[in-house]
Amino acid sequence: MTAAAGQMTPKLVMALEDIVRWRQESDADADREHNEITEEQARLDREITERQQSLAALATRKSEVEGDKEALPAEQLQRRREVVLKNLAGDRGLLAARGSLYGDQVKARERRVQDLIEKPQYNKLVTEYEEFQDVEMGLASLPKTYRQAILAHHSTVKAELAPVFDAMSAEIEPVDAQGIGVAIVGSIDAPDGAPPEALAIIIPTPFEACSKWSERAEDLASLIAYRVISCVGKMLHELGAADAPFQYAEYENALAIQVWLGDSEIKGNIARVLDDLIDEVNGKSAEFEAGRLRLEMVWVDPEVVAPDDHADGGEA
Repeated sequence: MTAAAGQMTPKLVMALEDIVRWRQESDADADREHNEITEEQARLDREITERQQSLAALATRKSEVEGDKEALPAEQLQRRREVVLKNLAGDRGLLAARGSLYGDQVKARERRVQDLIEKPQYNKLVTEYEEFQDVEMGLASLPKTYRQAILAHHSTVKAELAPVFDAMSAEIEPVDAQGIGVAIVGSIDAPDGAPPEALAIIIPTPFEACSKWSERAEDLASLIAYRVISCVGKMLHELGAADAPFQYAEYENALAIQVWLGDSEIKGNIARVLDDLIDEVNGKSAEFEAGRLRLEMVWVDPEVVAPDDHADGGEA
């Protein structure tokens, strides 16, 4: 009866039941998909918010980077100024220490000369040589034979004093120290690629080497200053600007040479010619060899060495 009854369920009932099941399943599927979409929307909203925050952070950082990039030229200039000033001060100290060692070697040569002079065989000859210097101007008024006798005796004295003269002219012995390189800072002002208007050369030696040259002893710093000044003069002569006005000034406790070139027609490359002249001095200067030092031109832009307050200098 039961089986027969089950088989006798109307098809409509079964169809309606199928519809109910379909609706239930469809509702479940729709709810599930709706939840998934809601969750995805929320995820995307969070991602969009994060992306917007990232974009805002990137925009801020981009502005900072652009500002940093715009500030790089000024920062580079400041760093160059600082390193030039630092090394200028360092080289001044280096030359002061090397000058002391060089001075010791000069004194050692003087002692060797003095030791020779004090020997009996030379002491009297030196006295006679000095006495001749006192009467030399008046020899012309003496009789010829007397004058010839004095000159002949003087020649003999000079010959016998040859070891003393040799000791006086002997080269200074090199200092017992490692070789050092010293920078000479140079700057050429040529606005917008126009012909050069001004030249500045900064030597890491005391300004007094120039301003008080007659009051101070001729030391290594003075010799270096003289050599560089001579090179600058030769360079100006070679380039057709021998009459260019220049002055000496104090720059951060160092000696600066300032040359006005605006009224001169420069015929050549200033840096190249001065580099070559400094190299030549390095190879020929006995004091550089004795001091175990070498100079080198280091060229920088004018604004690197442009002082805030221009020091007064004496025009040459």
